[in-house]
Amino acid sequence: MENACQIKLNPVKFTDFRLCYCGYEECEPGHSFGPAVKSHYVLHYVLSGKGVFRLNNQLYTVSKGEAFLIPPDVRAFYAADNDDPWVYLWVGFDGDSAEAYLKEMKLLGAKKPVFTLTKGIELKQIVMEMLKHNTAGIENEFALQGLLCKFFSIVCSEVTRRGRKAEDDSKQNYYIRKAIEYIRDNYSNGVNVSDVSEYVGLNRSYLFTLFQDHLGISPQKYLSNFRLERACELLKATNYSIEDISYSCGYRDPLVFSKAFKKLYGVSPLKFRKEC
Repeated sequence: MENACQIKLNPVKFTDFRLCYCGYEECEPGHSFGPAVKSHYVLHYVLSGKGVFRLNNQLYTVSKGEAFLIPPDVRAFYAADNDDPWVYLWVGFDGDSAEAYLKEMKLLGAKKPVFTLTKGIELKQIVMEMLKHNTAGIENEFALQGLLCKFFSIVCSEVTRRGRKAEDDSKQNYYIRKAIEYIRDNYSNGVNVSDVSEYVGLNRSYLFTLFQDHLGISPQKYLSNFRLERACELLKATNYSIEDISYSCGYRDPLVFSKAFKKLYGVSPLKFRKEC
């Protein structure tokens, strides 16, 4: 037997952002809704179990710790799994600023309307507290408004934090990519790490940290290895002298080049050419 509890409201006090209804349900196997449309935004959060959610002809599997958002007037369908039916809570809401708030939180316009939230215990506590204020009265309306804001404060903190991390990762990947492009285009010109860091606009220590975190190697080591890999190609494919290859790969001293080559490959450039 399903265990469900919910409240439905007709709020008039708050027009900017307001709670319309909320609930909690331990679904029976196969329990479903739709296909149908809702007149408000509805956010479901799965506390346990799993099910499927279809929106705009795209089908998603939704499991414990995941949430899905249904916009108003959009055809949607969702159903609990037959073997492991979900337990979920939901919050229905609207308001003059609801769309703008959701866009600012990156919940509208996302490629996938399903997202992960880790603070399920807190979200459940808020909804269960909401369910206690199920009678008319200005005190309950203010209490529910505060709980709605608290609910989305938690949602917002998780979603925007991930968004900032993704943005930071994207910037870091950009710097690494530009640094590698610069090395590959200029390795033969005798450039050093200071030249690379100046080109990408980062100090050397931060560039070092990025390379270590993302590539597991320092910028200096990457530059040296790239030069020596290019030297291997030239030793195999050409008859250029060791001195010419040294200069072609950005070394101004053939002896320094030979020492670096032997340290990395275990043999001298000349012996490498004879054995390859």
